[in-house]
Amino acid sequence: MPACLMHRRTLQVCLLLTIALLFSRVPQWEHGSWILISVGAIIGPFSPLLTFRKSMLRALGTTAGLLLSAMLIATLSHLPWSIPILGVILAYGIAFTAQQDYRYFIMVITVTIALNFADMYVPFTPFEPWSFFSSRAMGVFIGIAVYVTLEWFVFGKREFIRWAKASNNDFEAKLATLIKQIDHLDASNPSLNQPLLAAVSQAQAAHAESVSNMTSGLDQAVFDRAKRLQRIAQRLQMSVYRVLCGSTRSGLNITIRARRIQALLNQQCT
Repeated sequence: MPACLMHRRTLQVCLLLTIALLFSRVPQWEHGSWILISVGAIIGPFSPLLTFRKSMLRALGTTAGLLLSAMLIATLSHLPWSIPILGVILAYGIAFTAQQDYRYFIMVITVTIALNFADMYVPFTPFEPWSFFSSRAMGVFIGIAVYVTLEWFVFGKREFIRWAKASNNDFEAKLATLIKQIDHLDASNPSLNQPLLAAVSQAQAAHAESVSNMTSGLDQAVFDRAKRLQRIAQRLQMSVYRVLCGSTRSGLNITIRARRIQALLNQQCT
């Protein structure tokens, strides 16, 4: 990303954390730190194109986790021997969902925290966990409200468009670099082409994720350019894949394919 965007975003992150800290400390709320934790977790990807979606996933995951926790506590509150077994299951669940969609990870984390809290009080105060549910929900949703308000209404839509344009520019530069490597492909040794194919796939996936999260907030020109770049990446990926499969015909025409793909990419600059 351009240095100017990085500097702007750094200042915005500092402002977000400062306001979240005020919301967590000024009311003297016992669980106010969850507001700061929520905002800090949301801004982890740094790019507003990714963090806005992450805030929505955190809200969904927290809601689902609290509902699941309530059902588990109601079912297992009189079966304390089941807590260690459930703890092992949740440990594996955290490890698994850490590699999955963020909402599922937050759901399992919320269940784990809630059951740990409930286990400390059951059977002495069986209704105490409900105060945890309300505190957890308030902390997470206030943090999300603070983030969304500043991100959308203070920093504004133009900030998303700037990052979307920068994402398109970065992706275009990566494609240009990868296209130059096509001439060095060896159809007789497909294994040497795998790193290039992986690089194309990773770049395409990263660009698609960053832009598609805010399609409704981008202007049409930026979105159309992103779709054209994705189509060019698909053609590049298919060309490399055919060489990877050992197609002699694709190997003979790979230089021509590279020139055609480069011509399509050059149209993005005109």
